Amino acid sequence: MSPHDIEQRLIGAAYAYLSFAVLTVAVFIAALVCHVVGSWCARRNEVGPDRLWEEVDAHLAEVIAADPQLSAGLDRLLNNVRKGDQP
Repeated sequence: MSPHDIEQRLIGAAYAYLSFAVLTVAVFIAALVCHVVGSWCARRNEVGPDRLWEEVDAHLAEVIAADPQLSAGLDRLLNNVRKGDQP
């Protein structure tokens, strides 16, 4: 193997390593930017996990208030859980 062949193989390996490193950094930066932009948009539009749970709680309260049987059953279940009894 001539020195020129060895040099060409080293250049190819260095190029592959450099390409992989640049791609890894680019993917990391893209993920970070997406996270920051998503958080900013969620905060700006008042959307997020807290807001979602507030909406879910409000909806469930409406559903429970509309059905007396469901309300009574949930009250019994809550009382049994507080006592430690099995339903």
